[in-house]
Amino acid sequence: MLSALTALLISHEGPFRAESLEGALADTGGLPVLVFVHAAWCGPCNVLAAEVLTQPEGQAVAEGNVAVAIDADSPAGQRAVARYTVLSYPTLLLLDADGVETARVEGYEGKAAWLAQVAEAKARRLTVRDLEAALEREGEDPARRVQLAEGLLVRGATERALPILTAALASGGPHGVDAGRVLGRYHTRVRRDGEAGARIFARLVTLTQGTEGAGEFRYWHAQSLAMAGQVAQAVSALDAWVAAEPKSTEAAVARATVYVRVAAPPSETPGAAARAAIEAALALDPKLGAAHYLMAELCHRLGERAEAEAAIRRALAIDPAKPTWRNFAVRSLGLELQ
Repeated sequence: MLSALTALLISHEGPFRAESLEGALADTGGLPVLVFVHAAWCGPCNVLAAEVLTQPEGQAVAEGNVAVAIDADSPAGQRAVARYTVLSYPTLLLLDADGVETARVEGYEGKAAWLAQVAEAKARRLTVRDLEAALEREGEDPARRVQLAEGLLVRGATERALPILTAALASGGPHGVDAGRVLGRYHTRVRRDGEAGARIFARLVTLTQGTEGAGEFRYWHAQSLAMAGQVAQAVSALDAWVAAEPKSTEAAVARATVYVRVAAPPSETPGAAARAAIEAALALDPKLGAAHYLMAELCHRLGERAEAEAAIRRALAIDPAKPTWRNFAVRSLGLELQ
């Protein structure tokens, strides 16, 4: 079954098609390949699709290429993530006709910036040899070493990249946090190794304690524990975060998100713990659109159609233009929106 975001992309008469990367590479006709790796829950992915990929500019980007949209959470998407070491969503992979990566564009910070990044990526090709040379030239700067090591990692030079990133994480500081973010995502998203990811994110929670960035790593730590099958530990970590910051909507929404999408305490009633976590977040702020969206997602999964529709309409009343929520309402629930 296609995700709401994938369905949106292929519903337009544009260039993107939904299929496995293996299928696309089997019949490129000698053309280069663009691969849009996304997740239905990813806010920037949905904004990029709405602002660019379903617009004439997106068609222009894909012109002369085989264009494929791949949901990272699908089996085909997980194979693509592992094959090309995709650390962030959204990621646009630029491949030649043989499937060799020539460049990539990660993230989305607005149409103009993204289109400029794509144009630059198409005009250049950084190889492992280029990155190795740059390390020799300017490898004394810790931040630059982390940046170059990440470039090596996503190009498959793991034996060269991992020691650099691991040493940076051990040394701490801002560059250590950057290195840990790369390593943590590598282990969880690419290798699907929740135990290794949890250890790294626990270290990052310690490094960022008392800063605004700590929440990101607390969330990833719990998610990694759940991925490793350590559900009780994941739940305990989330509950401890909420207990430590009882008025934090970030903590409350993060707990609800993991409960809905990854794991929750055992319960006789399916979804009961997740529903309670969402309601706890809304008790802090009834206008938390993200919490209403999570309730819609949960109810849809449980087959509670009327409740799902009511929840997504509450979310859209708070932010009518939110692409993620609109895609869910239209593609998953079949609603007609103005």
